[in-house]
Amino acid sequence: MLKKIFLSFFLLFLLKTENVFSQENEALFVDSLLENGHFFEAAIAFERIIFEAKNEETDLKTNALLKKSYAYKSLKNFEAAKTALYRIPLQNYGDSVQLLVRYEIALNAFLNKEFGEAESQFVQLNYFLKDKKLLETTWFLQILTLNELKRWDEAKVLLEKYLEKHKMLQQN
Repeated sequence: MLKKIFLSFFLLFLLKTENVFSQENEALFVDSLLENGHFFEAAIAFERIIFEAKNEETDLKTNALLKKSYAYKSLKNFEAAKTALYRIPLQNYGDSVQLLVRYEIALNAFLNKEFGEAESQFVQLNYFLKDKKLLETTWFLQILTLNELKRWDEAKVLLEKYLEKHKMLQQN
């Protein structure tokens, strides 16, 4: 009986505070869950933000999906992280978001030992990015991916470019 009374008051409290707990405050609360290592709870809460967001709030949804993927990546659930990232409508964004999302998909695919899928994201980045200079930020993961795919000649060429860019290649 006491449980029912407590539950009733708790639900009443939630209903009364629903309007006070703004979207902005909710996002801050969910971010704190993520920062404090409550990854599963954060992933669920980010999905709630996505579900409750209006259709035109694409930036809010994109941010929540990206952070949801971070939560799943922290849980080592790379498939769920990729699934969240694939829901981001990349056609709405420019190079910086394209790079971030496709790199994260590639990273999660790599960590999930799906090297072909990781490499596919690099091919798409090469095709879709207008600023090709941004591709340099993906070189290290590309080298690791090519190595896993046993494409050592391509990996070597990219490694030499990477080392030269970072002044790590010693000239004989």
